[in-house]
Amino acid sequence: MPSFEAVVYHKALPQGSKNAYKNKYTGNVMLVESVKGLKQARLGLSRELEQLAAQHGWIKPDKEIPITIETVFYYKRGTSVTREHHTIRPDGDKLQRFFWDSVTQAISIWVDDSQVTDWVGKKRYAPADNNTDHIFFRISY
Repeated sequence: MPSFEAVVYHKALPQGSKNAYKNKYTGNVMLVESVKGLKQARLGLSRELEQLAAQHGWIKPDKEIPITIETVFYYKRGTSVTREHHTIRPDGDKLQRFFWDSVTQAISIWVDDSQVTDWVGKKRYAPADNNTDHIFFRISY
C-alpha cells in the first residue's frame, strides 16, 4: 500500500467559519472567512506538501481510489500547560478541513478530498522536545 508521512511546521488554522457582510450598494451578501491569513496559510502549506510528495516519489492515485489519512495537529504548549490533549479551540473538524483543502490545492497528492474514506485526527499540545506548532500526517491508499 503506497503511503507517505511527514511533519510540516505550520500552525493549523480553523477553516469553515465565515462572516456575512451585506454590500450597501447592491444588497448582495458576501461570505468572508473569519480567520485572517487563511488563504495564504493554506497556499504555503500546499506548496510544502507538493515538495514533500515529490521527495517521497508519491504517485497521485486515480479519483476512484480510496485514501486513508491520519493527522495530528500539535500546538505550542504554554508554560503552565501540563496536559497532553488540546481541549480548547479550534475545533478538530475545522482543522481537518484546512489540511484536506491544502492537500487538494497541492494537486499532486489526490484528485479531491472526497477520496478520503478513512481518517483519524488528533489535537495535542506539542511535546517538550519540539514545542512548536506543527502537523504530523500520513496519507496512504
